[in-house]
Amino acid sequence: AVRRKPYSIVLLDEIEKACPDVINLFLQILDEGFGTNSNGDKINFSNSTIIMTSNVGYKRKNIGFNNNSHSSDVDKFFGIEFINRIDKVISFNSISFDTCKAIVANKLKDIKSFYRKKDVFVSFSKNVIAELTNLCEYEKFGARKVDFVIKDNIESIIVDNMLQGINKTIIESIERIKKVETV
Repeated sequence: AVRRKPYSIVLLDEIEKACPDVINLFLQILDEGFGTNSNGDKINFSNSTIIMTSNVGYKRKNIGFNNNSHSSDVDKFFGIEFINRIDKVISFNSISFDTCKAIVANKLKDIKSFYRKKDVFVSFSKNVIAELTNLCEYEKFGARKVDFVIKDNIESIIVDNMLQGINKTIIESIERIKKVETV
């Protein structure tokens, strides 16, 4: 793909899970600016941007943008030879309760909008946002469980109500849900 479209972005998500041969291949690409395909053709990467993500060192509580506390874990895992060929290493802060709460609130807003287009009214109290946020286990999983928790605790109820002909659902807490029948 890079040979055909040299101005590409190559995303290597969770590079720490890659086979060591892949790491070595990218070591060559980062060092020399090209790789070789199975036919022996040189592939020029000099106009490509390579972005690698990793969860190495994610358990540290003191990481942040431009914070070098990540370097020992990353250096040990990938090796100095590999890290020295990377232009920039950016670490992200751990997700906080307030950040996860904002993500949950945005997802619920999207759900309200989605169902409103289907003539179904859904309402949530602020208490529901906090309850869902706590169920997400954000300290352990980050924001990965948000969609699952909302589908399991909110959307399944809305859909069940719709199947029963109920077009209004008011959720005051995850345990207390009011069903308002279609008039």
